[in-house]
Amino acid sequence: MMPLCLSLTQDNSTSLLQYLVTQFMSKYEVYSATDGAQLPLPEPSDVSQAAVINFDDLQHELNKLHTSLEGLPLDLTGVMQYCELF
Repeated sequence: MMPLCLSLTQDNSTSLLQYLVTQFMSKYEVYSATDGAQLPLPEPSDVSQAAVINFDDLQHELNKLHTSLEGLPLDLTGVMQYCELF
C-alpha cells in the first residue's frame, strides 16, 4: 500500500494526505478557535508545504543526525581529558 503522502490525484496537484487534512479542517473549523479544539490545527499554508516533503530525504537526514549524536559522548570525553592536563 502506498503512503498517504505519495497517493496523488489524477492531475498530481494534491496528495491524499493533503486532501484528508483539508477536509478535516473544513469539517471541524467550528472548533478551531474555541476551547473545544483538542489539538492545534495547522495553518492552510502548512498543509500545502507538508505535501511536498520528501520523506526519503528526511529519513536520510535523520540518520545522519543520529550518527552525529552518537559520537558526542566520545568527543566530550576527549575534551574533558584534555582539560584535565591543565
